[in-house]
Amino acid sequence: MNTLLILSLSALFVFCHGLRPLTQDTPEDIPHDQCGITAILSEDEKIQLFALGQDNQVLFRSQNADSTFGEWKGLGGNFSTGVQTVRNIDGKLEIFGIGTDDQLYHSYQDASGVFQSWIALGGPFSGSPSALLNSEGNIALFARGKVSRSLMYNHQVRNATAVFWVGWSNLGGILTSGPNAVLTAEAMVHVFARGVDKGLFEKRQVATHTGTVAWSKYEGLGGLLASQPSVPATLNPVNLLEIFVRQADRAIWFKKQAAVTHESDSVTWTEWQSLGGKMSSGPSVIVNNDGLLEVFVRGMNREIFVRRQIDHDTSDFFVWETLGGDSASTPFTLLHPDGSLHLFHRGSNGKIHHKVKKPISHTSYEWSDWQMLDTDSTVTFQLYPC
Repeated sequence: MNTLLILSLSALFVFCHGLRPLTQDTPEDIPHDQCGITAILSEDEKIQLFALGQDNQVLFRSQNADSTFGEWKGLGGNFSTGVQTVRNIDGKLEIFGIGTDDQLYHSYQDASGVFQSWIALGGPFSGSPSALLNSEGNIALFARGKVSRSLMYNHQVRNATAVFWVGWSNLGGILTSGPNAVLTAEAMVHVFARGVDKGLFEKRQVATHTGTVAWSKYEGLGGLLASQPSVPATLNPVNLLEIFVRQADRAIWFKKQAAVTHESDSVTWTEWQSLGGKMSSGPSVIVNNDGLLEVFVRGMNREIFVRRQIDHDTSDFFVWETLGGDSASTPFTLLHPDGSLHLFHRGSNGKIHHKVKKPISHTSYEWSDWQMLDTDSTVTFQLYPC
């Protein structure tokens, strides 16, 4: 085979997959921080916490009726990442994580709320998976193949008597971060990940002329990412996506969809814009009770910083504000239906810390002090090498 033919085939591979051919990444180039705290609301609006214990098992803790938290309970397993959580169509929680054997494991609550034994869903995978409830009420699951480094996709279907998994499909690409999936207002799934050139790539569901749903080619959105992309769990007030990342300069950058009327495609992406700062983690982004974005991140001094959007559908944010703390993980944010915003992080002491922002009036709020949730010296959480 001559040299020209080899180069032509290489170019065809890049074009078809939307990502560059495999190159060698150094360990510090790969976004990590996959063992932090995860929180989700139960059907009765109580906060449920999940974290990876120092013994690599998943630990679970539930909020009580008086807003305090119960004791940590071990859910077993032997994991290399923390878990991703989804509330299914029946209101029960389902959790997913990557084991130390590189297999993806799944557990779910039964009718009484008890988590069942872990079930292996295949592998090998690396990084942290991403899971969501799709428009049909079934869970969609995404992971990064350990060998191929491609985007892998599995989802549930249901019949009159049971729910079962379809099996893994390879959606191609070469990923250097775990995927981050989100459901848009059009009921389509969009998946974001970092490619081997450290740029942001998007793969999305699209409607076909026959009325079915297919997957698009990868679209390169540029950037030079030093973190996994973050997508708010809730779309912005005009139902469009906004993506936040830490880039190579350690500042937080964002890009968002904008509606257009003069093009065949009604939505386009803006250019990257910087929020500045020198940060040591990727961002955690949430839409607050006023419909405004708040971006949380760990600073170089391990304190948690926040930058808040000034007004709706604007790219202007207030300056970075420190919230203190001594964090060893990306913060995790959760908005409660009562309007309070809950902030969690894993401290450098191996404990989980909690801070709450409560509205005082329509225009003002106050933050609580940091509270360490773990006074039991026998309970500590995984710090490294996550």
